[in-house]
Amino acid sequence: MRHKPPGVVRVDMKAVFAGSDTEGLADELRERGATVGIVDGVANRPALEDAGVHDADAFVLTDVGQATSIVVARDLNPDIRVVAYTPDSLPEFVSGQQVLAMDPALFDADTVAEELVEAGTAEE
Repeated sequence: MRHKPPGVVRVDMKAVFAGSDTEGLADELRERGATVGIVDGVANRPALEDAGVHDADAFVLTDVGQATSIVVARDLNPDIRVVAYTPDSLPEFVSGQQVLAMDPALFDADTVAEELVEAGTAEE
């Protein structure tokens, strides 16, 4: 496992998480100092707003059945980085969206969290 050196934590990185977290990605993000808003239930517009999508750096979706939330998240925050962390394929209607699709069988939660936090840091 790769980790940042002690004392190097980006505490202002914000992520919104929708879907089940069987891989522990939300916890890995928190361990790196990220604030993680969790969408409880359906990731519709009010739920995304309540979870903090307006000022989030990343939107992580693990349930392709809620793929419409990608379009809604981008409408609410055009600069948000979208990550589909699932082994399932995204529906065609989101193919025009910029989505980083990552299969948990190929990328463990530790690696994904590290990359998301580092990417957010590099964008500042």
